[in-house]
Amino acid sequence: SMKYSNLEKSPEFVEETVKLIENAFEYDKDHSFDKDFYPLVKTDNHKNCYILIDGDEVIAHIGALSRQIKLGNNLYSFTMFGGIAVSEKYRGQGLFKKHFSHVLEKFNGQAFYLLWSEKLDLYEKFNFYPCGKLNEYESSAQDTSYKESSLSSLSTKNLKQLYKLYESTQEIRPLRSQEEWNDLSKMTSIQLYIKQNDQDEIENYFLKNKGKDLTNIIHEYGIIDSKISSYGKLWSPEELQLNSIKLNAFLLHPGENFINFMNDYCHIEIKEINENVEFKFNKEEFQISIKEFLPGVFGPGRFQELQSPYIFIPGAISI
Repeated sequence: SMKYSNLEKSPEFVEETVKLIENAFEYDKDHSFDKDFYPLVKTDNHKNCYILIDGDEVIAHIGALSRQIKLGNNLYSFTMFGGIAVSEKYRGQGLFKKHFSHVLEKFNGQAFYLLWSEKLDLYEKFNFYPCGKLNEYESSAQDTSYKESSLSSLSTKNLKQLYKLYESTQEIRPLRSQEEWNDLSKMTSIQLYIKQNDQDEIENYFLKNKGKDLTNIIHEYGIIDSKISSYGKLWSPEELQLNSIKLNAFLLHPGENFINFMNDYCHIEIKEINENVEFKFNKEEFQISIKEFLPGVFGPGRFQELQSPYIFIPGAISI
């Protein structure tokens, strides 16, 4: 008989669940999901790793990770879903639909929900729509001003400089607590590169790689700088004077707190939101489909009138 559980209630299934995910994403022996996605599968987050069990076998997993964004004095929570896997022999039976609906219900009150997937038709049934924009930059310029380092080898002073760089960017990024910085040091498939001045202060940094997930991708930086792109492919929502391949970033499902979030984020006053969005901006009223509205706010093809910084979910946080 099938039953819902999570890895906190059923810790005996941890190893089997990781195997199920690794099979679904075709991991090889050189990579490991629990290293690349440590914040998702660490013991503290097992309560948010939802599994479906048939007898004594794990047949599906959906992981959730919630983070916060600060706008002005207000904090907004959002939830990401990842490590989504259904055992091969159970696919096509409608199990995923039930399981995902069951998980979604547990995260009320969020500003929005995110996931990364090419399966647009599948997730549209759950009101997830593609939006967000990442440019991928490649460059031939050579640069040697950054050196590979590690969080564990940095002095307290250097760490504080790093934290400050993360927090003071022009993009809006999720808050990262001390515990989350510690988690990052346990994600050993990510490399840290730093640039120091003559006083040994960290002027800039970037993070590259994340095992199988982000091979040769630079997915986080302090200050956006085109020199960084000589170390790998640089992902950023910012427009740089470099050749870029456009990327769509994520699928977004507006949550119960989305209306307040939009007001704080870009002064859009939403009157009603379902398949169409009725909203007011600069004293004018508009009505467009949600499929047009979300890219209009988050990109690609953003409304020209919007001056808000881009929201950027760095790769180390993404699941």
